[in-house]
Amino acid sequence: MSHTSLDTLLEQYSGVFLNDGLSHNDAKKRYKKRRQTLLKQLKEPAIIFGMQTPIQGENYWLMTHHPLHQDPFFLFLTGINQEHTALYLNPKTMEAILLLPKKNLNKEFWEGPQLGSGDSESDTQATTITGIKSIRPIKQLSQLLQETSQKSRHLKLAYFLSEPSQKNQNQIKDNTYTAKKKLEKSLKNKETNPTWINRKELEFKNRLCLDSQDINNFKVANKKSKNVFLSTVKHLKQYNNETEVSGHIKGEIIKQSAFGESFPAIVASSKNATTLHYHKNNSPLKKGGLLLLDFGVRHFQVTADISRTVPINGVFNPLQKCLYSIVLDAQKAVEKCVRAGVTTSEINTLCWDTLESLLNKNFIDKGGKLKRAYSKSPHNVSHLIAHCVHDGDPYRNYREMPLEPGMVISNEPGLYGYFEWEVDGKWYKEDIGIRIEDNLLITKSGCENLSKAIPKTIAAIESAF
Repeated sequence: MSHTSLDTLLEQYSGVFLNDGLSHNDAKKRYKKRRQTLLKQLKEPAIIFGMQTPIQGENYWLMTHHPLHQDPFFLFLTGINQEHTALYLNPKTMEAILLLPKKNLNKEFWEGPQLGSGDSESDTQATTITGIKSIRPIKQLSQLLQETSQKSRHLKLAYFLSEPSQKNQNQIKDNTYTAKKKLEKSLKNKETNPTWINRKELEFKNRLCLDSQDINNFKVANKKSKNVFLSTVKHLKQYNNETEVSGHIKGEIIKQSAFGESFPAIVASSKNATTLHYHKNNSPLKKGGLLLLDFGVRHFQVTADISRTVPINGVFNPLQKCLYSIVLDAQKAVEKCVRAGVTTSEINTLCWDTLESLLNKNFIDKGGKLKRAYSKSPHNVSHLIAHCVHDGDPYRNYREMPLEPGMVISNEPGLYGYFEWEVDGKWYKEDIGIRIEDNLLITKSGCENLSKAIPKTIAAIESAF
């Protein structure tokens, strides 16, 4: 390490320690401040688990590429994008201990630089990069907790796991769940039996209201998503199938960001767009039909989530115009009502009431016919977005919680089904799926549309061709 300059070291570990666009010192200070905030909120020591195994798990044959593959709360507190890691926080001593695997030069030869522990040089390097002074081997986690237990009558440990609140909900067995179960077994063998206290609410309190840097990165992610959309529309007429369009989107996203896609893009033409999470992406493009694009660029830790629906030949027909306008007007109504203090449940009710009213007034009452696989609400119009595309409580219990300034939500009304309508003596019949999705930043007095520069009016979309 002594022969490697700090700048060279940071460049080598740029995929392992994320600075989020800040200088190295500012990034370390930011993560330290986050840890100190949590330490002040905790009443008992806490364990935050990083990813313990690769994304593909035991499926060695599943070759996947995820530039960012870390538990969001661990990443939020440390900036470390690496497996076999954990963070121990002790509010009594205000100490943070980073637990890392043993330094493995052979693994680095195969997979690139990774933080490690077990010798003074590796520990010093990890401290230099992350700013965390106390480094211990991950294999010593049980021993560390035993040491803590010996200093108190009964060990209480905080953990951070989304757990079901209703009988019909099943426990999601994610990385934290499996890591906790493994640790419980190890501690039991060592005759240490802590009382576990779930502090998941502290994660959401600290992580979901974004700071200025995350908000700036969100704006960049949306700007890059705009570039991807405009490039895709510009080249759309030269493509013959969804696969080619999907390839274009993925290629443009990788050009825009080393952190890649927020999620695998949905490229759904005509009837395929009536499947909400369509991922086959290999059907021919039907001239005259609509194409639904649901995609996003990840910029550092935050994720854009954008949906646009465009006419494959560059021009909306009268039926498509009518239905598209209904969805767009419903989206505008949602944006007007979004502000701090409102719940996503209230937003949801407003959205689908508005859309159904417009559908009756502008389509059904004028002779339009339709068949849908749902009666009114095909999906929620909003979900939280932050360091995950679908962030917050995965059981969506947050729907009844008032929104706070700094949160970001989606605004994505949609309309899906088979539609018929006569216009000027001509019958239009087709399967249609329309979704228009923006990202809204909650403010005290309203919201800021981070996606407003991405074309979505009929005129703007047709002009983009």
